[in-house]
Amino acid sequence: MLHRDTVTVQRTTEGDPDEDGVPTDTTVDQVIGGCNVQPVGTKESLGQNDIVTSRWMVSTREPQDWIQAADTVIWRGQTYYVDGRPQTYWNVLPHTEFVITETKG
Repeated sequence: MLHRDTVTVQRTTEGDPDEDGVPTDTTVDQVIGGCNVQPVGTKESLGQNDIVTSRWMVSTREPQDWIQAADTVIWRGQTYYVDGRPQTYWNVLPHTEFVITETKG
């Protein structure tokens, strides 16, 4: 069945500096229900460090044109990152699609 997953997109913005002049970060969570998350593939890099990169395609039920490349995504308790520019479609079946990646190793 499609669109049964929920993802949380975390956006961190730089705020006003603190008393030491260091900009403060503010993180806002946006929960998106009605998503479809499907595996795209994995690749493995062998060498001094074995690195495995896994990719999934997220399709939302409604357009979410505010999502940006490199946003953090939490899905099923794991942390991923938006890879590339999300695509929003407005015609017959309005929705947004984006790839999330996880790198381990």
